[in-house]
Amino acid sequence: MVLVSTPSSLPKSTINLYPNPATNQIVLNGLPEGLHTFTITDVLGRVVSTKQVNNSEVLPIDLSAGPYLYQVLGQKGRLVVR
Repeated sequence: MVLVSTPSSLPKSTINLYPNPATNQIVLNGLPEGLHTFTITDVLGRVVSTKQVNNSEVLPIDLSAGPYLYQVLGQKGRLVVR
């Protein structure tokens, strides 16, 4: 996993995303209170999914096998993980 963050980043240690690898859904939890934008991009930087999420969500996905980056944007900062 590679962490890329801004000076005001979300704390990675509290955010969980599983299962990895995923087939048809992922669970995202541990986000701070409030609404966040969750974005999945492919390795070429193309956005393949964007959803508004709260601090805990089960997200349906339909992605081809391969590596992806996810980004969480919230009021307290940004987190990008590969």
